[in-house]
This record gives sequence, C-alpha cells and structure tokens, in this order.
Amino acid sequence: MDVSPTALDRGRARKEWGGHVNFQYCNILHDSIPGTFDLVVVGCVLEYIASPRELRRMRDRIADLLNPGGRLLVVTTRRNEVVEDSWWGQYLVRGRWINELFVDHPALNVIQHERGPTHAYTLLARPLDE
Repeated sequence: MDVSPTALDRGRARKEWGGHVNFQYCNILHDSIPGTFDLVVVGCVLEYIASPRELRRMRDRIADLLNPGGRLLVVTTRRNEVVEDSWWGQYLVRGRWINELFVDHPALNVIQHERGPTHAYTLLARPLDE
C-alpha cells in the first residue's frame, strides 16, 4: 500500500509478482486498511507527519495491522548528529524520535534497532498470542 500512484506503478512493473502480492492505493491517515499482515514496512514516510499526536495515532494504527508474531520494519531518515543529539532535537519529528516512539509501543517487541548516518531502522514484532 502506498499513497503514491507512481510508487505503486513502479512496484508493479519491477517483476511478475503472482497472486500473493497486491499493490493498493492507501492514505493511512484517512483510509481504513482491511485485514492484518505478517509484515508491514514503513519506509521514510513518517517524517511527513508533523504532529506528535498524529504520529502516535499512526503508530497505533500501524501496530494494529500486525498479526500475532508479525513483523514491522520502520525506516526513517535522520538529520546530522548535532540535530539528532541536541536537546531541541527531541522536538523535531525525525529519525531517532520516530523510532523511539515505535520502540515504546507496549504491544511491540524490538528485534533489532540500528542507527546509521542518514537512516535509522527498527525491526519490531508483535508477540505471539499466549
């Protein structure tokens, strides 16, 4: 799912996916998403949500999309270390802040969390139902 028709067209054109992959337009801020998934990838889009309140709401919606034991990969862009590590950097909705917000979700467990010079990523999983 993507909000960009161009991104969807490019994904479809990359190869013959067969019946197990479906490309669909979706604006997660406004559209409902039917079903749950074993894998959800959110890459370099959360930075466009400027409101921390909206971002928390988005995080909760994304976490609810995961099946038990499902995995969530969050990839975010980062500013330079001065911005990311400054006291005022916490007020910018950017890489580290977004990833830490997802890490703090009570229904998700961190599998891997890494920070690079331009991107940060966190791989999380929803625990299996007991």
